[in-house]
Amino acid sequence: EKLLKAWMSELGVMFPKTHDLMEIIDILRANGQILPDTLLGVDELTPFAVEMRYDDIGFTEDFNRRKARALVRALRTFVEDRVNADRR
Repeated sequence: EKLLKAWMSELGVMFPKTHDLMEIIDILRANGQILPDTLLGVDELTPFAVEMRYDDIGFTEDFNRRKARALVRALRTFVEDRVNADRR
């Protein structure tokens, strides 16, 4: 969530107070910014922005930590590249 909002801030795109990653991605898309196919499914991390952050809900058995970490790393690299490119 914070990575995507940082990117939006760099672009000058206003965003609502939300933790819903799909809503944030839709706003980016409406502003001509598209996430690559390698980041499809990043919206599945939305529970980490709300439920697990505030309600301390445990992980389900099918949660793949390795996949989630890889997705966050890929998102961070992508956003950092976008922000750095926009500053050039």
